[in-house]
Amino acid sequence: MDVQKWLEQVGMLDQLINAKNAERERLMDIATDISPNMDGMPFDNTGMVSRRVENSAVKLVMLAREIDALIDKYIDYKNEVINALEKLPKNEYGVLHRHYIRYMTWEQVAEEMGYSTVQVWRIKNKALENLKDIITKEAVKV
Repeated sequence: MDVQKWLEQVGMLDQLINAKNAERERLMDIATDISPNMDGMPFDNTGMVSRRVENSAVKLVMLAREIDALIDKYIDYKNEVINALEKLPKNEYGVLHRHYIRYMTWEQVAEEMGYSTVQVWRIKNKALENLKDIITKEAVKV
């Protein structure tokens, strides 16, 4: 198992949720960028009732469900990662948590923790080894 990739999944899920939210905003703009006619019905530049509003509404509902499912997955996955990280020594937990959960750069981690970047990399490498052992032992218990 590649522990680093396992940890990176938290950030990837977060990015995916943000991308879906941006898509939702774009669809909202499309749905609300239609002028109503005298009867209050939306129409496009041909004067006919626009299917864009209907299509956008359907897409918005489907996208909202997808986002909700992704958020649930993100929360569960993040909690799983945090639970595993909490089994590490304090400094190893601090390094990995700051980078993979709080999305800090390695330089920011070093500065906040009072370490050099080289020290942070050493701690990170040791933490990844220890985390792999923790995850492997827990997988055997199941």
